[in-house]
Amino acid sequence: MSTAAGVLAIAYAELRMLVRNKAVAAIAILMPLGIGLYSGFSVERNAGGASAVAGLQVLAMLGIGLYATATTTLAARRQELFLKRLRSGTLPDTAIVLGLLLPLVLVAVLQIAIILGVLATASGITPGNIALLAVGVVAAALMCIGVAMATSAVTVSAEQAQVTCVPFLIALLAGGIWTGSTGPDEPSWIKRLTPGGAISEVISGAWAQMTWADALPGLLALAGWAAVGTAVGLRFFRWEPRH
Repeated sequence: MSTAAGVLAIAYAELRMLVRNKAVAAIAILMPLGIGLYSGFSVERNAGGASAVAGLQVLAMLGIGLYATATTTLAARRQELFLKRLRSGTLPDTAIVLGLLLPLVLVAVLQIAIILGVLATASGITPGNIALLAVGVVAAALMCIGVAMATSAVTVSAEQAQVTCVPFLIALLAGGIWTGSTGPDEPSWIKRLTPGGAISEVISGAWAQMTWADALPGLLALAGWAAVGTAVGLRFFRWEPRH
């Protein structure tokens, strides 16, 4: 079996397990729709307007839907010895991790597409720089995956992920709210040092027609977080249960 076929096989099996859990599947479908509909009523109450709401929506979906779920998934599969069994085969380590996380990334991207589409319809304002918006979402997703791998290294079980994910989620949401409340026209290098601040600046800026040159500092900050998170995750990631 080729590496690509192996990745797809693992991803398909993981997707089946995700869909089989009716509660998780329902949340994956209803959550983005609920948040998207709510955004139509919150735009006027947010000082930053549609651009600030877009940044916070992406933060929420990536933080809860991707980062926390990826951390929980990796911890659970390790606890079940599923990672150990997969590693005994011929696939490289990176292909195994990619196969496990690919369905989560696809679901998160679909959720974001839905809520941003609803936001654009409800507010009557469309993204000014769609290409930058797409790049920002991808960069933020990579960052969340990298940090999830790092967090899973210190997570003993799926249940413990509810605790180990909290610090980064707080940093993510707090930084995003801080940046979003001041608007994309008031960037700060201190805000960019927070993962949520970097995401909020890029996403909100893309909605408000930010140029690529102006977005470069935020994109570099996202790349830095993704690189650090992935490096730490690969260095300390455990394939067998922690004792």
